[in-house]
Amino acid sequence: MDLNSLFQNLFPAILGIFFGSFINTLIDRTPEYTSIIFSRSQCDLCNKKLSATELIPIISYFVLKGKCKTCKGKINQRQPIVEVITGIITILIFQNHNFNFTLIPIITSTYILIVISAIDLEHKIIPNRLIIPSNFIGILMSPFWNVLSTPKTFPGLSGVFAPLINSTFSGIGSLALPLIIFLKYPKGMGGGDWKLACFTGIILGFPSILLSWWITSITGGLVAIYLLTIKKKSLKYEIPYAIFISFGALLILIFGDSAFNTIRYII
Repeated sequence: MDLNSLFQNLFPAILGIFFGSFINTLIDRTPEYTSIIFSRSQCDLCNKKLSATELIPIISYFVLKGKCKTCKGKINQRQPIVEVITGIITILIFQNHNFNFTLIPIITSTYILIVISAIDLEHKIIPNRLIIPSNFIGILMSPFWNVLSTPKTFPGLSGVFAPLINSTFSGIGSLALPLIIFLKYPKGMGGGDWKLACFTGIILGFPSILLSWWITSITGGLVAIYLLTIKKKSLKYEIPYAIFISFGALLILIFGDSAFNTIRYII
């Protein structure tokens, strides 16, 4: 393996795995309104403070055989899964994007989507303390990067204002339909879903957000059909929709032009 391959795979893998550990902290503490900075990690079952050796990403889980060192209770399997997934996604981002400043907003947006998806899967909520600041972060980042090689434009504007206004209107447009559904059928879509839709519109901009929503509609629809027909779930069954909204956006974030061109060719 040459140095270039090593950099493209090993470095992002390590980076992603360690950030995956931090993502697990956000997943655990955000819904509980626990301090992310000042609280030490502890066992969810016996509340024993964890040592540094018990916090090594992935390795600690397997060394401890998936059990707390003190009470022998089972450690949430989500923890190593999130760390592995984050590592793999980070590798893919490095392989599909140039190593420059734009990696920072791409990776930041990706990690935010992972946190939100995991929290929604576990708790069926999208905390305001996470999604509202994320929307503002997305707005602040929008003038400085593009997911695709084609710049985000807006008629009559240039410079930083074009992508800023493009992202702002994409965010507003993205929240419109989910917000209408939420207001008309409150049980049909969670209150956090339309805020997440706004976030994806902001970070992707137009026209990328259209493709993201196409992916979201297809994947969400297929899973809904599966649950209703195969699993015999009722129409009242609550589906955490954040993972589908995030999935569409993640494909664009990770693969950029490749995803856009491939799916555009398919449809």
